[in-house]
Amino acid sequence: MLDATTFRFDGSDLMPGKIGAGAFWTGMVDYSGGKSAQDVANDIQKTWDALK
Repeated sequence: MLDATTFRFDGSDLMPGKIGAGAFWTGMVDYSGGKSAQDVANDIQKTWDALK
């Protein structure tokens, strides 16, 4: 990072691990594979709700 000309974070970097590296990542892969955005969002939300 010290010598990088570009370094970026995205929203998932600030999410709890079970979301950013879990449900969100899986959801984006599923969406890329043809799953509907609504179904992906519902699955991610279920994981968020389970963390409460």
